[in-house]
Amino acid sequence: MTNSSSRTFLRTLRRLSPTDRDRLWELLRRWRRLYRVPAAAVVEVTIAGDDLLGELNRRWRRKAGPTDVLAFELGREEGEPAQVWLWGEVYVSLDRAREQARGRGVRVGEELAALVAHGLLHLVGFDHKNMTGREEMDRAAAKLLKAPAAGNRGRA
Repeated sequence: MTNSSSRTFLRTLRRLSPTDRDRLWELLRRWRRLYRVPAAAVVEVTIAGDDLLGELNRRWRRKAGPTDVLAFELGREEGEPAQVWLWGEVYVSLDRAREQARGRGVRVGEELAALVAHGLLHLVGFDHKNMTGREEMDRAAAKLLKAPAAGNRGRA
């Protein structure tokens, strides 16, 4: 599913409930607004399985096995048209989300949204290499995941 007016792409290579899909669209919309992501910036979020995340993790991080979320901040390269450019990509493993949700005692949709939020925050410069960065990222994620006001639904 895409919303070309804002150049946001949500690909689900695994089946999601309509409620979870709507929640992710709301999250993407809120992220773009809160972090003033330019309208011309293309953002791709892919919900896949361990197979793809394992391959990406091996190829780009040189780590064996799947991971729950990967974010690739791409930015605009010299020579790219100013009208549109690929801002970044986020990949999330639905397999990991399911397992982690069971472990935390939460719904899969809640864990999935938290992982997508984590990846999106990396695209706007958050990092968790140290305790201060982790705390800042946790606060930003909590704000981003805050439930939307009633009647404030829409695509990213």
